Amino acid sequence: TNFYKKNIAVVNAQGKESIIGIIKTLDLLRIKWRVVVDDDFLDMKKTFLPVCKHLMLDINESKQELRKHLFNNGFVVLKKGETENLIPIEDIAEMTGKTINQIVELMALRPKLSEIFEKELFKKSKPEIAFAIVDYYKVKFNSPFDKLIKWMSDD
Repeated sequence: TNFYKKNIAVVNAQGKESIIGIIKTLDLLRIKWRVVVDDDFLDMKKTFLPVCKHLMLDINESKQELRKHLFNNGFVVLKKGETENLIPIEDIAEMTGKTINQIVELMALRPKLSEIFEKELFKKSKPEIAFAIVDYYKVKFNSPFDKLIKWMSDD
């Protein structure tokens, strides 16, 4: 997807705490926004309460209901941890040259796949890893991010 052709910018919020400030700023400027957050967003009251308040959502609803209401308001709360968890383990093995068994062993040691990517598999910074992933999927006809990208770029 060529986001620039649709006048779309991808912004790294530098942490969940910054999301509400970015949303409020974009709302003031009347700029449409979409947000993708990791699964733990709903466990972090410090970050999710201000968002729910801003969107006038009932924080006492079940996680499933909150996910649905957040989605209807421009949020995707990932169901499988982090964005890295969307990538099939076979693709991770192909990208990194590690075996599936090696990756499974690493995943048993560290709960966050993003840390495994940085410290064990790619041994690069997050932006460098992102570029490696983009390059990998550029030559394939589909990626685990296709539906998410379509949702982000739909009007």
